[in-house]
Amino acid sequence: LARAFDVHKPKLAPFLNVYRPMAVQVINSKCPVPGVAISVLTDTLPRHLQKDQSRDLLRCLARCAADVMWEIPAKHAVKLLEELSKFGLQDASLCRRVSKKVQVYLCAGYDDLPG
Repeated sequence: LARAFDVHKPKLAPFLNVYRPMAVQVINSKCPVPGVAISVLTDTLPRHLQKDQSRDLLRCLARCAADVMWEIPAKHAVKLLEELSKFGLQDASLCRRVSKKVQVYLCAGYDDLPG
């Protein structure tokens, strides 16, 4: 849903902003966030939220990503770290897992990360 609104950019009244409720839902959710959703939301929502809202969302998504790293392609994991660093956020556990994932691809002889 977030990607569809981001790509098509429908003209909506300000009170129909869908991005803020999506972020609140993710932050307050007790269910794990799937890896693909983390990739999409990390790419989409920070462009449409205020900086403090984006920081809270990215902090939450980073914690979720560390738990489902096996679902996230290496390229998307690196992109998540880039988004975190834009907002001055760090997650040591996530960095370790992403570095291990990238290391596997590099040791296997890949020139570029798949994904």
